[in-house]
Amino acid sequence: MSDELNALKNELEERAERTFKVAFSPDFVDGAVAGDIIRITDVASGEFKVLRRGPNVAIKVFSLSDITGPLEDAKERLAPLKARLDGRVANACVFTVQARHIERARAAMRRVEKAYRTSSGSWMVRSEG
Repeated sequence: MSDELNALKNELEERAERTFKVAFSPDFVDGAVAGDIIRITDVASGEFKVLRRGPNVAIKVFSLSDITGPLEDAKERLAPLKARLDGRVANACVFTVQARHIERARAAMRRVEKAYRTSSGSWMVRSEG
């Protein structure tokens, strides 16, 4: 099993042979978001195909330093959108939010980014899904 597929296994709910619903948006695997239905096309390489997009998007935050302060601010700003924190490590996190709220979520994250960005530009926010 590939590292990418191994990283996804705790975020998957099996639906049929090699077909899964993504339960939580993964931090470090691109292309899948909570609610998506995927089919594993190659177990050895970890390749998968999205069969059906779910109703969500993922907002991923990466930093060169600890994100504890920004994370608390982001959680507070995203709470009215019912965003869910799906994963966190010291310098990265991923939220899942309904796609219909993406513009409001991006605006909230721009405010967090502006408040915490350092002169070195060590903060990055992106969305997918």
